[in-house]
Amino acid sequence: MAMKGKLKSIRLDFILLSMILLVANLLPFANYTYKKTDYTLSGLDFITGKTVMGGSVQIGTDLLLVVTVLGSLLLLVLGFLKSKVSDAMAGRILFVISLVSVITYAKIASGVAGLLSEAKQQSAAWGVMLLAAVSAAALIRSMRILKAAGKLSSLDFMTIPGLLY
Repeated sequence: MAMKGKLKSIRLDFILLSMILLVANLLPFANYTYKKTDYTLSGLDFITGKTVMGGSVQIGTDLLLVVTVLGSLLLLVLGFLKSKVSDAMAGRILFVISLVSVITYAKIASGVAGLLSEAKQQSAAWGVMLLAAVSAAALIRSMRILKAAGKLSSLDFMTIPGLLY
């Protein structure tokens, strides 16, 4: 019975989402072949920066990815502060963090070819695609939280396709 009370005082979905987003940054974000050798770059390489391809390409720190990681840490804290933060405020914060995350991961996935243009067979790896999908699911979850809190109407959902277009 005490466990049920503790579960009601946390946002389990925020905690799980933040853990997935944090751990998944260790997954492969980009693959490329250079001098007949295959290489993989993880999200951590995009956070810390790295020199690749024999020093010919410098991958700088991706500030949006750093903001996304910091946002994931904020989600973890919010997960434990359910009684201190209203559902509407938590939904807004989740919306902003997940929107930035979707943009960040889409930017990384689409920019791999340009960044690693000197390499052969460069491509975005499955890790960045997974994070984009999880972030999109978080964006939908934030809208459901805001709708339940009375901060969104059905018409607000209809504007999303227009914004994406």
